[in-house]
Amino acid sequence: TAGTIVLDLKGNIIAGGTNTAINIGANAGTTGVSVTSTGNITGTSAAGIRIVSASSGIHKVISGPINVGGQILNLSAFTTSAGGNNVTINGDSSGRGIYSDSKGTGDNTLTINGNITNNLDNTGIAVINSSANAGNVLLDLNGSTNKNIQANNYSTTGTTTVDVAGSVGPTPVFGINATSVGGDIKVNVDGSITASTWGVAANNSGTGNINITTHNIINGSSNGIDAQIVNANSNGAITINSLGTINNTGWGIYTLNSGKGNTTITTSDTVTASGAGVVGLSNGAGAGNVTITTNKDVIAGSSVGVEGDILNASSTGNIVIKTLGNVSGTDNNGIYSLNLGTGDVEITTAVGAFDAIYAGTNSGDITIKADSNVIGGANGITAASAGTGLTTIDVGATVTGGAGSGILAATPVNSTVIINLN
Repeated sequence: TAGTIVLDLKGNIIAGGTNTAINIGANAGTTGVSVTSTGNITGTSAAGIRIVSASSGIHKVISGPINVGGQILNLSAFTTSAGGNNVTINGDSSGRGIYSDSKGTGDNTLTINGNITNNLDNTGIAVINSSANAGNVLLDLNGSTNKNIQANNYSTTGTTTVDVAGSVGPTPVFGINATSVGGDIKVNVDGSITASTWGVAANNSGTGNINITTHNIINGSSNGIDAQIVNANSNGAITINSLGTINNTGWGIYTLNSGKGNTTITTSDTVTASGAGVVGLSNGAGAGNVTITTNKDVIAGSSVGVEGDILNASSTGNIVIKTLGNVSGTDNNGIYSLNLGTGDVEITTAVGAFDAIYAGTNSGDITIKADSNVIGGANGITAASAGTGLTTIDVGATVTGGAGSGILAATPVNSTVIINLN
């Protein structure tokens, strides 16, 4: 029948055996579901709150702490005409994590004022919009979770936002996975992230931006931060602000922009990785620039310390790399930059096992400023240009090459090379 299902519960709810504490099934005739529970919800093995709904309206849940042996909350709105989900959980909760899925046209909003503990499987929180006509995915965790976070939006226009005030992990898989096929992805984490694979991964196959800010330590065995725009027609930008340390047995930061927008990576603390340290790649055909600024040390193992590349010959973008701390590539280059488009390359100082600094362009200018010591296992500084662009190398400290040269400039006959030894 038409109407809204409303539950207003003031006391504690205790479910015994395999019973779900609050279990609601809403058919297609209902116009919404509203559940308010201010007390504690406790159960042995089943879910705390379970809503399976074909309602055409919004699903609103306000709950106190939930501690059960099954799913903390399972909300499945499986009709495309539904208004979306709006869930608030107040207090620390434990069980098999939280699952909120909407196939409706509205937003899927989850606010958690407390910690989520899952000792039963790998998912702490999953917030999903499964419909192409849905709105935004919004997760606000004012606490911590010991397992991973999934925020996935299959809406062609909606955004994906994850805001975590506490820590994530230690998880046996990834830390945070955020995806969008339409609008922007925004991830902000104030606490630490500890994961067995990547710390934060964001994949945008739509036309929106990716913006990731981390304030604390990231520990993982794959990429600490992995951000990718995979739509060649996207004008979206990738912006990474890493304010805390990254300590990974894989790569520190990896970004790939296959669209036409800019890529900006800024690190404010030390990045240590067994593979590459900080890598920003652009593969689009537009005017997207790659800008990497490292304000503390970058220590890489089996790969490059800092790398910024533009790999599309039709690109007109520039590459700028500024390193204010030490940069080392234990088994590879310190700084490596290659621009296969028509734009320029400007980079600074590093220490590497092969070339400490390598800059290459197809036709643009090369500017290298080495204001501190440069030590390379092969060449100290290599500047390689296939075009007639200007190559300028300013050296304000000692440059030491190993098996090769201190400074190697490889350019065509009609090009100009300026080397200033200060």
